[in-house]
Amino acid sequence: MYGDRVKEIRKNMGWSLRKLAAESGINPSVVSRVESGKQLHTSARTLQRIAKGLGVPVSDLMTEPAP
Repeated sequence: MYGDRVKEIRKNMGWSLRKLAAESGINPSVVSRVESGKQLHTSARTLQRIAKGLGVPVSDLMTEPAP
C-alpha cells in the first residue's frame, strides 16, 4: 500500500507530516489520510505531488515498505 511507503520514506527523511505537506503543497489532513489508508482513491496528481515533495519517483511509492 502506497500510504505505508509514503510514511516510511517521510520518517526516514526525518520529516514531520506537516513538513511533507508543505513540501508537497497539500493539506496535512490529506497527507494523513493517504498515510493511514483512509483515502483509498488518491488521485494520480496527489501522488505525483507527494513524490515530488519527497524527491522520489512515483514508482518508489508503489513498492513494499521495508520489513
